[in-house]
Amino acid sequence: MLKKRMKKRLQRVTMMSEMTQTKEKKSELASWIRFIAFLFILFVIFKFVIGFTVVHGDSMNPTFKHEDILLTKGVFNKYERNDIVLFRDDAGYTVVKRIVGVPNDEIEIINGVVYLNGEMIDEDYTTGTSFDIPKTIVEEGTYFVMGDNREPGASKDSRSDDVGLVPESQIESEVLLSLIPFGTKK
Repeated sequence: MLKKRMKKRLQRVTMMSEMTQTKEKKSELASWIRFIAFLFILFVIFKFVIGFTVVHGDSMNPTFKHEDILLTKGVFNKYERNDIVLFRDDAGYTVVKRIVGVPNDEIEIINGVVYLNGEMIDEDYTTGTSFDIPKTIVEEGTYFVMGDNREPGASKDSRSDDVGLVPESQIESEVLLSLIPFGTKK
C-alpha cells in the first residue's frame, strides 16, 4: 500500500515536472518570438522611417560640413522650400541639397542673386556667389535643389544640366538634424 502511494506521488511529481518543462519551453519560444519581432521592428524603423547619413564634400557648407552625421526621416514627407533632402543622383550617390523651388515655381539667378517667382529671396544660410542661370520653371513632380555653398563648382545641383530638376521619386528622405555636431539645421 505504501509502495502504491509512493508510486502515485512519484508519478504526480514526474507529471508536474514534465508540465513545468513544457511551460518553460513554451515560455522560451515566446521569448525568442518577441525578440525576433523586436529586431524586425527595429529593422523596419531604421530601413524606412529614420536613417543616418554622412555628409561627403563641402557643397552644403556652411550648414553641414564634410563628415557631419545627419538624422533623416524617410516616410510621410511633404517636401517644401528650404527642406534639406537626400536624393540619389544618376551615378547612384546619395546627395544632400536644399529645396529652393517646388512644382510650378519660377527660379532665376541674376548677378548671383536667386529670384523665386520674380522676387529676390533672402538666403542667410549660404556662402559664396552663384553663377547666373536663366528662368527655369519647376515642372510638376520635380524640385529645384541647390547646395548652400554657392561658389561655382562647389555644388553639383539643379543649376547644372547634369542634375537638373530632381523628380520627387528620386528623393529618399528629409534631413531632420545633424547628430554630429548636434543640432545643426537651418
